[in-house]
Amino acid sequence: MKKFQKYICIFMCAVSLFLINGIYAEAYSTSTVEIAVECAVMKYFKDYEYKIAIEPQEDNAPMPKEDILSIANGTEGKFKIDITEPDTFTYRIYEQKPKNKNINYDYREYLVTLFVTDNKGKLSYSLSVNENESDTKTNKVSFKDSERFVLGSSVDEESPEPESEPESESSVEESSFVSQTSETVLTGDGSNIHVMAAVMAVSFITAVIAVISVKHREREM
Repeated sequence: MKKFQKYICIFMCAVSLFLINGIYAEAYSTSTVEIAVECAVMKYFKDYEYKIAIEPQEDNAPMPKEDILSIANGTEGKFKIDITEPDTFTYRIYEQKPKNKNINYDYREYLVTLFVTDNKGKLSYSLSVNENESDTKTNKVSFKDSERFVLGSSVDEESPEPESEPESESSVEESSFVSQTSETVLTGDGSNIHVMAAVMAVSFITAVIAVISVKHREREM
């Protein structure tokens, strides 16, 4: 009989502890934590979307409702996490590398520590953000991508006019030679003309004398 009473006491204690833990667990209403992420404007890729991921660093950390956010160019997104009990959790936030090779993505990583505390029977929380696992704290999670090149810049740039190629020495000498030859043909030499005129005059006079001599001889005969 005593053993039976002992087992009953143990059973009642176990049930009491279970009920107490259940009442304690139900004492906190679920709260939602929001971690904001800012994404800078991309000037030329206007339809670009950032892919931001979040990873819990502890096994018991509550999972976010979405582990990857698609955030439109120049806008803000928010990771949402439901908390149900006091504790401390750490999350790693980073940008996934884009498939577009013309984009330099932001390789920074953030460690966000979530402190959940009991505030008079209610859950309250605070966030601490560190960049790249450093001790330097920041007040926000932000990413900024950039283009590898400026689209359309070649349209605005005026292409320079092609420079004329310098004439080679051989072509210069050839043109000079042609010019000199043409000048000689056009101007001529005055001394050669005078000599030819004198020879023609002498030949004409000799021919006249010869004709007169022949006629004189015929008369004598």
